[in-house]
Amino acid sequence: MKKILLFFSFYYYKILGTQNINSTNKTLIFVNSGLASLKKFVFRSNVEISSFQYCVRMQGIYNDFKLTNDGIHQTSFLMLGNFTKKNNINNFKKIKKILFLIKLNFKKLFFTININDYLNIILILILKININQVIFTNKNIWKINKNGYCGFSLEIYIKISKKLLEIWNIVNVSFIKKKKKIKFLKKKIIDTGLGLNRIIYVFKKKNNKINYKLYDIFNSIFLIFSYLKNKKNIFFINKLIKKILIFSYKNNFKIWYFIFYFFLKKKKVYFVFCLKKFINFILKKEIFFLKKIKKNIYIKKIKDFVFLKNTFGFYLSILYNLFKIKFS
Repeated sequence: MKKILLFFSFYYYKILGTQNINSTNKTLIFVNSGLASLKKFVFRSNVEISSFQYCVRMQGIYNDFKLTNDGIHQTSFLMLGNFTKKNNINNFKKIKKILFLIKLNFKKLFFTININDYLNIILILILKININQVIFTNKNIWKINKNGYCGFSLEIYIKISKKLLEIWNIVNVSFIKKKKKIKFLKKKIIDTGLGLNRIIYVFKKKNNKINYKLYDIFNSIFLIFSYLKNKKNIFFINKLIKKILIFSYKNNFKIWYFIFYFFLKKKKVYFVFCLKKFINFILKKEIFFLKKIKKNIYIKKIKDFVFLKNTFGFYLSILYNLFKIKFS
């Protein structure tokens, strides 16, 4: 991370640290991208900016609990972003230099472009990128939310175990969507985002998928807990803890070892509260909720099952066992 930030500071970019993860946007619960926390500053300023921002995506890209998880992003991740109003060619050349700096072979990368994104298609031709490394798609349209800033994106992937993993995206933020209307922006910006967690994953020789998944969920719990202002939103933590218990049970993993390992590693940040009280609080809340829901709710439709899964994290099989007497 330091190498990348130092690289952009050499080009006189203003370096900004992570902002609050709670979103000020009424339609978002948490900050879900690097631009989401800085958009006012980025569009008003003439200074080029490089930032690192923690992002949280609980369920669906917009944290709205209506979409299923996209299966691509971690629950929480550190996004390294840079924002410029200059042309995309200079920006892409900087990216090539960074890839060289972090020792990623440019020839082993793949690029995805929307078939209507003429600017990035021209960019690929100018830079003489091998056509075998380019994948054309109908997707690659980036949106900050259902309404708001949007634009075409060029995504950079690396091949790992016969699968493509996205490591970087370059977005030409050229439009703004308001309800059903899309307008051109007078002040356009180029937003590039690098997923630090993914770069670390690429360079690790031994990637333990169980540890990787659990570390992500634990990090998300304590990140949310550290910034949590509204006590009503404690159910986010409940949901993540359910994920940990179910995941550890399915994978026959000793969860307590991982809990203490995580706390020891993060004790400087997270030992501001008592671990025992915190776990007791969550367990009491879970037992109370299970008793209440079994007594008061009669499920008639599949969508009610899906709602409980998306909001409280219950697996459908658990819900069915909880209510199967009422189906007989």
